[in-house]
Amino acid sequence: MKCMNCGAEVGLMDEVCPYCGSKNIESAGHRAKYKSYKKKSRETVEEAERKYNSNKPLITASIILVFLVIGVIGMTFAAEKTEFMDRDIAHSETLRKADEFKGILNGYLEAGNYVAFYNFFERHNIYETDPEYEEYKLLKQLSSEYIYAMSSIEQLVMYGEGYTWDKESDIKSCGNNISFFLFQLWLCGR
Repeated sequence: MKCMNCGAEVGLMDEVCPYCGSKNIESAGHRAKYKSYKKKSRETVEEAERKYNSNKPLITASIILVFLVIGVIGMTFAAEKTEFMDRDIAHSETLRKADEFKGILNGYLEAGNYVAFYNFFERHNIYETDPEYEEYKLLKQLSSEYIYAMSSIEQLVMYGEGYTWDKESDIKSCGNNISFFLFQLWLCGR
């Protein structure tokens, strides 16, 4: 931009020419717009700060909530990991104490206590697929069927007719459960 009086280079924001001192009329409109933009910019920043300050409690609560959710997820993951570790520890104990546990299991079988046999399996996290316990695989299934049949009989005796739909269905269901158990027992040869 050139000074209208002396022709020297004048800055866009200069009110007067730095060389001759005459007023820079051409830059007046630009300076007015610049002051207006600067004022609006300052007002926008102030408004943003006001809104930010008024929302600080909400922002803080949101951040705390996010950390709490992350903490809950982390604790859930850790609890599941711990549960699996506990099962692995219990399972390794069943392998170390296989002879002792097999003696206990055989005692339950000799006494005909299929409920205790099954519960011992479950309580000690014994896997019937382990070579040490493979011989008990069918017996564990049999004991599960036995528990189911006995539960069916208990329901029929305790609640009488109507624990399913009608007396005839109750008796048939109970008979089917007992028949299935006896069939499984016949398959086992015990």
